[in-house]
Amino acid sequence: AAASICSEAISMELSRETGAPFSSYSYLRGALWMTETGRSVGEVDLAVVGEGGEVVALCEIKRDPVEVANAFQQHEPKLRAALGDPPGLHLWTADGASRLRLRRRRPSGRSPDDVGEGGGRSAAD
Repeated sequence: AAASICSEAISMELSRETGAPFSSYSYLRGALWMTETGRSVGEVDLAVVGEGGEVVALCEIKRDPVEVANAFQQHEPKLRAALGDPPGLHLWTADGASRLRLRRRRPSGRSPDDVGEGGGRSAAD
């Protein structure tokens, strides 16, 4: 239930920001950060996927507010590595069957160097 609620909240915000229909977003429960050699180095609770199949947001579901800051510190460097040129990490489906594409820019035109500003709300920007 928490994944569905988080996905809907993120999708509503993205729909408002981008003008894309709410129905154009879906989500995947669980995704894996993997190195080029296929070694798993972490997981993400929820990946929101937009039009074109790109991951547009990442979400960690935590019970304790302190864990939220820890999750951001854990995933922000991985996201930077994944958005690097060349990418140092990739995001895969939880079963490891498909590599996910990350959106490289927010609709507002912010660059990948801006990841983390504004509370890190859209992690795959």
